[in-house]
Amino acid sequence: MKSTKKLTEEIIKLNQKLDAISSQSRFLIYTTSPKRFLWLNFLSGIVHSMGALISTTILLALFAFLASQVNLIAIISDFFNSILSQINWSQLIFPASQLSPGQL
Repeated sequence: MKSTKKLTEEIIKLNQKLDAISSQSRFLIYTTSPKRFLWLNFLSGIVHSMGALISTTILLALFAFLASQVNLIAIISDFFNSILSQINWSQLIFPASQLSPGQL
């Protein structure tokens, strides 16, 4: 008698768990309809790709805008001017009178 009552309680618990699983039908797409599963994966791939494309475009546009606001020519020319001002040109360029005819 006790085993029958215990078995009945276990069956009731099992039925409750099965009802909970069957109410979550969104997880059963994989087994019920392969075509629907493929279609949903295809759509999710398109949405994922479009999101990546749009976010990349926004980031590149922002970077291009910020880069256009910086005057790189002035920065680079100041850098080269500081380097060129440190060079001792008199030691690098020899007057023509110091060169022998074979060195030309």
